Amino acid sequence: KNNSPQKRRKIPCQIPTSTMPKDAKTDAQWQRDLCDLARERPISLRGMTPPTTSKFYADYTKIIKCPAWDATTKKSTQLTLFGGLSKAGECNCGYKDYHGRPRVADSFAMIRNAQPYSAPDEAPAPAAKPPPEIPYGIPEVPTARKSKAEVRDVNKTYRNNGQFPLLMFGYTCGKCPHCGSSNISDTSLNLTPKIIHTSSWPRFVQGLGMKCGKGDGDGCGGSGWQTFESTYVATLPLDIQQRLNAIIVGASGGIDMELIMRMRLNNTAASIEDTSRAEITRLYAGLEVAYQRKVAATPGSVRKPFPAVNQQFVAKAVAAMKAFIRDYINNKDGLYREMASLISIIAISVDHQYKVARKAKGDKGEGEAQSFSICGDGGLVLSYVAVPSTELMTWNWQFPFRQQVSFHRPRLRLC
Repeated sequence: KNNSPQKRRKIPCQIPTSTMPKDAKTDAQWQRDLCDLARERPISLRGMTPPTTSKFYADYTKIIKCPAWDATTKKSTQLTLFGGLSKAGECNCGYKDYHGRPRVADSFAMIRNAQPYSAPDEAPAPAAKPPPEIPYGIPEVPTARKSKAEVRDVNKTYRNNGQFPLLMFGYTCGKCPHCGSSNISDTSLNLTPKIIHTSSWPRFVQGLGMKCGKGDGDGCGGSGWQTFESTYVATLPLDIQQRLNAIIVGASGGIDMELIMRMRLNNTAASIEDTSRAEITRLYAGLEVAYQRKVAATPGSVRKPFPAVNQQFVAKAVAAMKAFIRDYINNKDGLYREMASLISIIAISVDHQYKVARKAKGDKGEGEAQSFSICGDGGLVLSYVAVPSTELMTWNWQFPFRQQVSFHRPRLRLC
């Protein structure tokens, strides 16, 4: 319609001239190529297009002008379920059965090369969410410090959530408990905190390993010790001794000074252990009740058996007795002065024993003997008396009794 030359649509079956062979095609080859052209398959016609004098030129022209073929090349139609064309383009070239369908060989190749069918992988089911875990609430042993600088000459208490208190006690200003030398040095860091039993939950202490020097004439080079051991703590200044507030003997657990004071006031070591066990049991029972309440208030939580009482938290009678004896040895002079300062109002004679008097007198054949103790207020033993004979029995025991009590009260009151 205009003077510009009409652009011819590029035919997909053409190939460059330089690659065209020089020998002519047979009729079977032309027929196969026309069928491939009708399928809109990219083929290579050996002669590019049939010559105008060829009997196949008319079929070639019908194919490229066929509405169905044109719709296939422009993708303006849709294939049916069986591969046919919709009514978007009606075929008028005689190659209706070839439009939009692959060759049989291609179909076989597709089937041969197809991968076995496998169902798509289903998304893995989400992992079941574990039930919420409710903690028991029992305090744990505190984590020890890893550096000497955090312990050396330090007195500090660390209180972390969920752990027992941890006291740093690493003073190096004392003396060797074996020879009294000041030539001592720290050799190691105590990585296992030492337990100290109290009237309630225990507490823990961490110190340094110490050793006495040797080789320069000052020091014994004896066995080492820890900075919190009672024999070494006794060599520290009094104000520093009070900061530990416990007695620790050897490998036994420490005993808080509150329990030591109870033993000074006539509490036995066995009663200290029984009281400590009862208190720890009571604390465990309270935590168990709180744990059961939390489990009941938390949906999906599982109730587990509550742990039994940890007997390591109980102050044992053996450790309490060791600490009490060590406390007496360390404070013997002060305890003597304290006892001497006490004035008893009421005194009583008790504990008459023949065997003890016999050891003081000698052979049993020399006659009978009598002995007794004089006790003051609070069960304090004021004196022990042994008399050589049972003659004048009233005078024998009343005279020393009156004499001893007279030191405490001018007017005697006998019980």
